[in-house]
Amino acid sequence: LKASLIQLIERKRDLDFPWFPARVVCHDILGQTALVDLAGLRDAIADMGGDPAQVNPVVPVQLIVDHSLAVECGGYDPDAFTKNRAIEDRRNEDRFHFINWTKQAFKNVEVIPPGNGIMHQINLERMSPVIQVLNGVAFPDTLVGTDSHTPHVDALGVVAIGVGGLEAENVMLGRASWMRLPDIIGVELTGRPQPGITATDVVLALTEYLRQQKVVGAYLEFYGEGARALTLGDRATISNM
Repeated sequence: LKASLIQLIERKRDLDFPWFPARVVCHDILGQTALVDLAGLRDAIADMGGDPAQVNPVVPVQLIVDHSLAVECGGYDPDAFTKNRAIEDRRNEDRFHFINWTKQAFKNVEVIPPGNGIMHQINLERMSPVIQVLNGVAFPDTLVGTDSHTPHVDALGVVAIGVGGLEAENVMLGRASWMRLPDIIGVELTGRPQPGITATDVVLALTEYLRQQKVVGAYLEFYGEGARALTLGDRATISNM
């Protein structure tokens, strides 16, 4: 712990830094795979005479079922949503049965069922407490997610990083997510968007400018009167870039 704190204070970038996110957010494809591994571990422990109920994620896991929908009905069909959901349930009956079992069998697992929206939007609107409280200690919310749009929730000031399924499973088990300390670059926004200018326009202008400045692999921190003038939705669009 002391060595990690010294590394953080001195901003040494020659070694990986252990980071322990407060939670894991995953979609049903990679999240299900991780939970299958945990279920298999329970079977192995039961075979050896142990208590399988002791196998649970150490870090809270939020599984959002959003990657299995295929749109078969569309156009002007007023019942398109209901029909597509019925098809999704029929095609994924076994998978959904397992996922429903996991939320009952495992501690620290929360499941958002299909039909509620996409992962990164639900994470922004419903899942993040912004400030976590555990054992009387308050600290900023942080997370890893199995989706490239995971930084969407950065609009709330939450540090969120997209990772692969194996790394997400590693964090579930209470292990660190290892990373090099990044450069942190402040981006001051002045003024406010003119009428007719959308957040997408702002994103494209920012992306062009940052590429010209050869900003790669850095964390960006937006501040200034321009940042304060943006809505949460606009900030989420920028975070997603």
